[in-house]
Amino acid sequence: MADNNQTPPVDPKNGTPTTPKEDKEETVAVPKEFLESIKQTLENNRLEIEALRKGQADLEKTASPDQIRKIEALRASGKLIKNVKISVLDGKKVEKWVSTVDEVYIDHVLGKEVSRQMTKVFFFDGKDIDISQRDFALRKTMEECEVIEEAKRDGEIIFKVMTNDNEELKINSRYVN
Repeated sequence: MADNNQTPPVDPKNGTPTTPKEDKEETVAVPKEFLESIKQTLENNRLEIEALRKGQADLEKTASPDQIRKIEALRASGKLIKNVKISVLDGKKVEKWVSTVDEVYIDHVLGKEVSRQMTKVFFFDGKDIDISQRDFALRKTMEECEVIEEAKRDGEIIFKVMTNDNEELKINSRYVN
């Protein structure tokens, strides 16, 4: 039979009994290269954050404090538009469109409604086409763009947007979303 009344180990510094501590630490082995790559990534991130903070500070020094407060107030109120969608027809970005024909009437001989609705679509490349409003509505897609500038001209709001392919376009606000 084993003796359960063993004396606990004694601390050599002061001679008092000690109780064994449970080792609650866990150890994980990873290759040194992996650890070094994590360290390098963290260092790169730290340097990038420092550069961004310095750039932000430089911008704030040169910017008008009143303008910064105005922009922050607009953002807080939700009035600052960050993204808009522009129309794309057959892969070409649409600058504007105009209804050219809008004929809707009842043909009493046939006993039904007849409609002919046409639209002239203008593209940013200077070309235009005539298309039925129905086809335009069915074939167009929307591309989200970031608004980088907003201006008023002749009572109209004009957005300067950056497209997904980094192209800057100016478009009247009535032709977005």
